[in-house]
Amino acid sequence: MTKLTKFKVLFITCMAVLGIAALPAMAQAASPEWYVNGAKLTGSENVKTSGSNMKLEIEGVATIKCSTMTGTGLITAPRSDSGSISFTGCEVVGLSSVCSVHGVGNAVGTITPGALATELKLVAPSTVYDVFKPASGTTFVEIVIEGASCSVANTYPITGEVAGLGEPLGTEKVEQPLTFSKAISTAAGTALKAGKKNAYMISEAGNPPVNFLTGAHETQKFGAR
Repeated sequence: MTKLTKFKVLFITCMAVLGIAALPAMAQAASPEWYVNGAKLTGSENVKTSGSNMKLEIEGVATIKCSTMTGTGLITAPRSDSGSISFTGCEVVGLSSVCSVHGVGNAVGTITPGALATELKLVAPSTVYDVFKPASGTTFVEIVIEGASCSVANTYPITGEVAGLGEPLGTEKVEQPLTFSKAISTAAGTALKAGKKNAYMISEAGNPPVNFLTGAHETQKFGAR
């Protein structure tokens, strides 16, 4: 065997070994999982959401600002979540004197999407998103804007899914913030639509909603790894 041939064999062997060694790490990075106090979650755990000053924007139509966001859910090993969220104290920005807003079947000022399912998604080496989508069908929520003199009065079915940006991979906290913005939704590859219009969920700068455990692991740190 010539020196060149020996070199080729050695090079290919080394690359194969490196590739095999990297597979577990790649698999782990591509599939983040829930951890509680440094241990992989088994089964499920109750979780609550609390936030304020959230916005729901229908591009080119209206921006809806809600004073409070609450939610309850269940995180389930390895990386899924289910539950519901509700927005209260909602009004149409700049048009609150002539327009009122609510979700279909909700009181004025309240918007409650149907049952939601979420899943952890890793897009960059340490960037974790929590993707929210309808538990069934494609409708995320139906928003009603009304008023005799309201120029944007209509019912707006919002379809699709939206992502919130979590803490970097491996970060466990008692209160896990989840930030929403147009840029985050785009980076995560998610989209909400109101017909042909883009729609977005946006959290207040520096004041994202937080998730915290309320079951057997209440007050304990958790996160994605």
